[in-house]
Amino acid sequence: MEMSYLYWEAETTAKGLLSTPASPQLGGAVAEETFVPNRATLDASNSVVLEVAKMTPYLDSSLKALGLHVEVRTSFITYWLPSLLKHKHIALRFLPQSAYERAAPLTVEPTPSDVVARIFMLFKGIEETELGMWSDACERSAVDVSRWAGRMNDAGLFRVIEWGGREVV
Repeated sequence: MEMSYLYWEAETTAKGLLSTPASPQLGGAVAEETFVPNRATLDASNSVVLEVAKMTPYLDSSLKALGLHVEVRTSFITYWLPSLLKHKHIALRFLPQSAYERAAPLTVEPTPSDVVARIFMLFKGIEETELGMWSDACERSAVDVSRWAGRMNDAGLFRVIEWGGREVV
């Protein structure tokens, strides 16, 4: 297995659009989630809440369900762990790839013929006094991590993997 990496960072700015341009909705169309990087949302309805001590195994299981190889999972966790350890409880979610793709288009040439996986985690620290407001998200942390699964599980496919995240403050 060959692993090649390209690393990049970005900073959000409040300048410019505060929301993505509206697309016309056809009658009966289901509204898709919109992700605006400088106005990211994370709440009890779309996330899980865990004690920080349970974060590493949960992330490893979730990233594995998303189809990531052990080396990529380790890199992801190693990168984000210092930010996560600043808190006692963490709310997190992985964005749907379609929402992330609309907010941050990616072009890879030559175009991969199999799978492009873009994994983006939103997280924030939750104070003990706020846990009651996050009770649904706390309960969801015990549910199978396959809720995050994507289209990466066929080991025979060529993959382009992009991972990232953001702390919501």
